[in-house]
Amino acid sequence: MSKHDEPKPEEIVLRGLLRLPEELDPETGRPHQDRDDFIRRRVYQKNGPENGLSVFRRCKYPTNEAFYNRIGSRKPMGTSECTLSDLTGKDIKHIVSGDDNDHLSLRCPDCNMASKPDICKPVSGASFDDCPFFEKTDPLDLNTSFKETEAPKKRVLAPKAAKATSKEPQ
Repeated sequence: MSKHDEPKPEEIVLRGLLRLPEELDPETGRPHQDRDDFIRRRVYQKNGPENGLSVFRRCKYPTNEAFYNRIGSRKPMGTSECTLSDLTGKDIKHIVSGDDNDHLSLRCPDCNMASKPDICKPVSGASFDDCPFFEKTDPLDLNTSFKETEAPKKRVLAPKAAKATSKEPQ
């Protein structure tokens, strides 16, 4: 695939299901996919609101292990997936990013598609906070679009490869 390849409608996209260890408790936790997995975070990586919902292209990660290693979280992880057309059929927009165009940032149907530092927001909204992805009710019903493919659990990640530090020309 080329550096600027656009995903095809029939492509499968993955959503990571990340949990805190205590969320795996079968009586009090939430180990399986739920509506909260499709809510945009107001505080993301300690630097402001999340700019969209992240999904990844299955064609770039043929195994869940490869996907988990890409995410690299120490939290328990699982996966869910759907086709891109399931999302675009709901008028959800996306921006392709990542070193290998492996990442899609999902945006609401009314998104102005801004990137950080200008956080995206609905065209008809007063601020980023008007995005329906901030709602607690999953108004675009992504929970039923995505099907859980592997329940969240503690994962053993592959060791990260050491980066080349040689200053010699390649």
